[in-house]
Amino acid sequence: MAEYLSSEHGIGVRDGKFCAHPLLKRLGHPEGAVRASFGAGTTSDDVDRLLDALGTLCATTDHRPTRTRRGVPRMTIQLDTPRSAVTIGRPGFQVAIAGDVVAQTFPIVVRRETLRGAQRARSLLRAGTHDQANFVVALEVEVAIASHAASARAAVAQAGAATDNSDTIRYVGTTHGLITLLRDIYAAEVADAVILVPIDGSATDSRIREQVLPVFAEARHRVA
Repeated sequence: MAEYLSSEHGIGVRDGKFCAHPLLKRLGHPEGAVRASFGAGTTSDDVDRLLDALGTLCATTDHRPTRTRRGVPRMTIQLDTPRSAVTIGRPGFQVAIAGDVVAQTFPIVVRRETLRGAQRARSLLRAGTHDQANFVVALEVEVAIASHAASARAAVAQAGAATDNSDTIRYVGTTHGLITLLRDIYAAEVADAVILVPIDGSATDSRIREQVLPVFAEARHRVA
């Protein structure tokens, strides 16, 4: 469902188990759930847009009520075969590591302390071009990832990279969390590309190349 909302409607939501595995299992959804969160900039129009997207999903899919082993009713949604999403005026999402050849091809790179600030910068920059389909605004994101968030934080502390010295967005956590953040950045039109800057050196660099870049290389989707 998260992929559908992103690719078909440009809405970024989080999916997964949210560190609540026993609860989801008891509710009959061990595979996970979808969470739509409110933010400081969320408006009533944003809420209506999400509800409309969910209404469209419900109207075009097969809903089959089932029961879990505990007898709790559960609604299973069988998605139709996804349509190929093609957007006019939006370049496909790209992710690269700082210093790589791909990262050096992005004509405009911004550094902002918040996603809202990056989103506004991109909007202003793209407003001045007539070639929307090929105009790429890349965002630099400092990153440290590990199998556990605590390990990533420890690596940042060991590297001596203080948070208050950063002038751009920083993510410290797990690989899955980074992938979700990157998808949200594109879906919310914060940036058309992201340049990842490893904070702790080769450890994060290797994880990005092995676990993150392949995800986006295989799914160069476009959203409206």
